[in-house]
Amino acid sequence: MDESDFLVARAALASPEVAVAAWQEWWAKTRIEDASGLLVWAGGYIHRNLQTAGLSDPYLAGIARHNFLANNRKLIAARPMLMELTSRWELTPLKSFGMTHDQYSRGMRPLADFDFYVDESHTFEVEEFLRSNEFAAMTGATRHEFASRIVPQRGSWNFLSGGVDLDLHWRLLEHLSVGESRALIERHSKPDSSEVGPIRRLSTEMMLVCVAVHFELQPDGPLSGLFDLTALIRRADTDAAARLAIDARAVRDVAVAVERIRDILGDDRDERIDAFADALRPAAATRPFPNAVRFAPRIGERIPRRYVEPARLRFPRLYALWMALTMRPSLERLLIRLTGGMAAPESAVTTEGGAPLPAGGGKLANGWHYLYPGDTRRWAHAPDARLVFDDVAGDVRWLEIELDEPDWNASPPLGFGVFVNGRHVGDCRKGERRYRFALPAREDRLEVSLRVTSWQRHIDPGIHEKWYRMLAPVKRVELA
Repeated sequence: MDESDFLVARAALASPEVAVAAWQEWWAKTRIEDASGLLVWAGGYIHRNLQTAGLSDPYLAGIARHNFLANNRKLIAARPMLMELTSRWELTPLKSFGMTHDQYSRGMRPLADFDFYVDESHTFEVEEFLRSNEFAAMTGATRHEFASRIVPQRGSWNFLSGGVDLDLHWRLLEHLSVGESRALIERHSKPDSSEVGPIRRLSTEMMLVCVAVHFELQPDGPLSGLFDLTALIRRADTDAAARLAIDARAVRDVAVAVERIRDILGDDRDERIDAFADALRPAAATRPFPNAVRFAPRIGERIPRRYVEPARLRFPRLYALWMALTMRPSLERLLIRLTGGMAAPESAVTTEGGAPLPAGGGKLANGWHYLYPGDTRRWAHAPDARLVFDDVAGDVRWLEIELDEPDWNASPPLGFGVFVNGRHVGDCRKGERRYRFALPAREDRLEVSLRVTSWQRHIDPGIHEKWYRMLAPVKRVELA
């Protein structure tokens, strides 16, 4: 955070008197054309602070007025569909959409989209209803891709129509299971009325945790969430909010966000901010950071269900058993001989340009990330990502793998093993992007597995679990 953004944030978060001084200092040091995008998110809060101090700034008033008008235009456009949705399903508005009631003005900051939660059991009904009403899934995701990879791997997806952006959530927070999400919603929301119909309203404490987690996950914008977060902390029961952060497995990350607020406010911070930080600190201190500790699972340790994709496996229970036995190659070879192969592959999904990803002709099976159209690679997931080559030509001798170098060097794993029909043919390590491995004894069907050889994993990835599941960004897997 540079000095300019620090002054903007201080002017938005501090008491009115301190905010005025911070804003005047910012104005004296910064040309308006050099202002960062943070000012759009902070402008409404700074405007309110100056008004409380008996002052007004026409530039800030313009930001607040623009936000108010733009947000209301979006709501007017979205209201008919939102009313249709609330008449059919129980919706829980989230983030800024969930804050738009009597204690929150729509002029405070931009309303990018309309986030709402529905119980996971209704996800596909709502998706079908939106598509039937001419809402297109973000990035053009097909129904198959939505059902088979997006829903299992994500917690939400956007649907767009004529400038209206509805963000459908089936998890309250991305790292939580659907069961955990459901339990938190049931305990920390209540039925309420709204301008779009009957809804469930999240408690202030639950909204606080959601806002903190959402913005901590944004690589380029955690500061933009601090303004809403601070407003929520000043209304919340801080002890209850701290317990919720622990229950949501997000206490470490919420504590980081609160410390950012404390650093910006300095001596001007109020008792509620300090009380919340004090309530979070003991539990946050006991949670190691994501890359602090790694360990391999014990034999027989229960494997998370999200690691098994039944639709892409011939015998999912046998596969889960194999994983619970630490993915032993000898057992894998036996299962492949007995079953004809563990994977039930699909045809490789293609980009708009027509090239299959990963390139090379193999069919994808389990363990791959959903694809954004236009991407030139697809992420393989830890602990195991598979693809299958059928009717292999007799003169094939090599397996070639090409990775996307910048993302590969930035990804958490130091390397991964490459297995063909249960035989370890080599490893991919950091520092290279092209690899070549000799194939084992000739077979007509080759089942390739990319996996962490020791099944090491981060003991406590917290809200960043999705990132720590990224094994490698694969551009090409090809036989030669």
